Amino acid sequence: MAVSNTTSDQSIGPKMVDGLKRVFAIRESGVLLALVLIFVVMCLVSTAFWTPFNLTIILKQISVVAIVAMGQTLVSRERLTCLRRRSRGWWRW
Repeated sequence: MAVSNTTSDQSIGPKMVDGLKRVFAIRESGVLLALVLIFVVMCLVSTAFWTPFNLTIILKQISVVAIVAMGQTLVSRERLTCLRRRSRGWWRW
């Protein structure tokens, strides 16, 4: 006998519940949740946070970090690929 919570599944919709389960099953979803929470709190606390000037400054600062993070990701993935090829004997150094 399995007990199911059909009231919440039927009110939200099965597709939305499955989508939310997939999003929160990802390991990095905690970081996304913290980012959204900080954004909402800052919007509620400060009236100057939601101004276009401030959002432009934040986006400019984030863009530098994002470019560096993407570069590091590509370098580490390429290194991992080289190590895999080397272990299989495809690449001799």
